[in-house]
Amino acid sequence: MKIYATHSGKAFAKKIASHLGEKLHAVDIGKYPDGQIWNKIIDLPHNEIALVVGNTLGSDGLVELLTLLDTVQDFSVQKTVVVVPYFGAGRQDRANEPGQDKAGRMQMKVIACERPNRIVLIDLHNSSLKECTALDPRIRNMEPYAKTVFLDVIRSMDLTSDFVFAAADVGRLGIARSYAKEFKVGTVYLDKRREGPGQIEVMNVVGDVRGKTVIMIDDIVDSGGTVIQGARALKKEGAGDIHLFATHLVLSGRGKKRFLHLSELFTSLHGTDTIELPHPSIFQIHSIAGLIADCIQKEIL
Repeated sequence: MKIYATHSGKAFAKKIASHLGEKLHAVDIGKYPDGQIWNKIIDLPHNEIALVVGNTLGSDGLVELLTLLDTVQDFSVQKTVVVVPYFGAGRQDRANEPGQDKAGRMQMKVIACERPNRIVLIDLHNSSLKECTALDPRIRNMEPYAKTVFLDVIRSMDLTSDFVFAAADVGRLGIARSYAKEFKVGTVYLDKRREGPGQIEVMNVVGDVRGKTVIMIDDIVDSGGTVIQGARALKKEGAGDIHLFATHLVLSGRGKKRFLHLSELFTSLHGTDTIELPHPSIFQIHSIAGLIADCIQKEIL
């Protein structure tokens, strides 16, 4: 196997390589004077499995991934595996009104056009996006969840039986219930209304949280508005300690600063390493690279 990565996937790819007993192979990536992205693979693949790792966080991230994948496909490889730790357009999965884009669907189709044998995605905002590649039977999608890692962390917290899981919105209710089932406890969710991009108004908490420890489950924390307003709604309803678990820590705009002074809301903050964060981080980071490496080893190698 040869493992390659874009700028946004390099840190995560190194961890995967370490778990697999491999090394990350060098790729030169840059821009032409007009801003176009170029790359050059230093150690070429020859009749091997090629693993390409990269996020689609921002337009540069997407183009870097597509350019590197296209370069790899020029060579004779046994199979090509694409790992997208954070699929950036995952929330652009449907049009809420006429004229809105569906960039998530478009980006999945573009990645599929490069005809990789496997696409590994982690905690998609909407798993139905994987269906965009269904027309090509040669492509198999895999979606490991951070749940396995988070469950171990939650068990180590030695919580009392008087706790519940909270879904950040009704769309994550199924995931929150799957966590709650492991501990035989209840589930609540936050009923919210979206006033506009990045603007969230939490309407009410559906379920009883009075006097209980709450574990909030979400897939993405971006500006932080949803979970912060959600935590305030939970506190208003009498919740005790609140522990936040989110897979993808985008933390754009004011997101990084918002959590610095929220000790009155959150007892602990947890995330994964799908997106590299500057150190030190206010979130406790739990690596899921080992989970992805195991998935690759069992399903691909």
